[in-house]
Amino acid sequence: MDLAPFLTARRQVLRQELERRGLAGAIITDPNHFFYLTGLLPNLNFPSLLALDAERAVAVVPQYGVNTSALPAASDPLEVMAYPNLTLADLSRFVDEYAERERAFAAAIHELGLAGRPVGVDAHYFPVWLAQAAGFAPEHLHDVGEFLYHQRIIKDAWEQEQLAFAVRLNDIGFAAAQAALRPGVSDYEVFSAAWRAMAAHLGGTFDLHGEFSGGPAITGQGGCAPVGYTFQAGDLLIADIYPVIRGYQADTTRTFVVGAPAPWQREWHAVLEDALARGEAAIRPGLPAAELDHIVRGYVERHMPAGGSMFHHAGHGIGIAVGKGAHYPPFVVPHSPDILQEGMVLTLEPGLYVPGKGGMRLEDNYIVTVNGCRPLGTFPKTLVECG
Repeated sequence: MDLAPFLTARRQVLRQELERRGLAGAIITDPNHFFYLTGLLPNLNFPSLLALDAERAVAVVPQYGVNTSALPAASDPLEVMAYPNLTLADLSRFVDEYAERERAFAAAIHELGLAGRPVGVDAHYFPVWLAQAAGFAPEHLHDVGEFLYHQRIIKDAWEQEQLAFAVRLNDIGFAAAQAALRPGVSDYEVFSAAWRAMAAHLGGTFDLHGEFSGGPAITGQGGCAPVGYTFQAGDLLIADIYPVIRGYQADTTRTFVVGAPAPWQREWHAVLEDALARGEAAIRPGLPAAELDHIVRGYVERHMPAGGSMFHHAGHGIGIAVGKGAHYPPFVVPHSPDILQEGMVLTLEPGLYVPGKGGMRLEDNYIVTVNGCRPLGTFPKTLVECG
């Protein structure tokens, strides 16, 4: 799928909003918004900027750390300016990274004639020094960050495919974890097996985050990162993994058991399977997220054992994860104001935890469609038996 027409459409929506507000252009510095509008993965150590007016878009990026070789050929071409950013990479002179960046950012703004004019900015990220360098007074700066954030809640077809790919990669990780988990191996070994299988399929390295713990580490408050625990027969493992793949983050969970499950483990997991199925069947445009929470959480709470709890959200939106976690609306919590809309991509994640005994979680990702939803995960949703 070609990214170029989607980038053109996204920038056009922003331009229409700028025209509606009577603004001369926009200066975007939030890494998530920058990626959304340019398709370039930013380097978080060396900031990037997008300057945009009614006709042109100029991305200012560090010379090292941002791959511009495969720049999408959108119908409104993206111009790229690079500033030197590594002192040791140019021995012919001393590179002052802060000064180089300031000059390049200001040059792009002046190139588009935006200096000193009313512009849209992402106010939570727009630096004070840049306002001073480009001659902006406070009254010139108008926040469009919130507008872009809400645009990004609905995923276009290209974004949906990126998220679906990331979920498929998680499924590969789950299969590798199932093959590796047995008595005598550590959570580090199982986590590494999942990462290696996912990296081999991807053909490169990537960031893998999440909970990946078992045995006594699963308490009344859920799981945690690997701690070096060695698994024994009967232990549970919660694998809640959220890799960042091509800028997008999947978020799925399976619970594994070493050996044959005990009856109580089967019973607990059956509750989660039923809760997830009920939530999946309910997803549709127009459904309040609070009602979806009630469907999922309510079922778990009606069927959980004495002393049990589901202390966390029942789900949340996912998407771009450049520099921060990818939790977006709709937030599936009891008092959420969010309403499901076609094109949202969200998780559902019922969990059940009993202090002193253990816990488990089951999570999958869904695209909200015109009549319901499209599940993205393919790995079995049953309790995963290993070893």
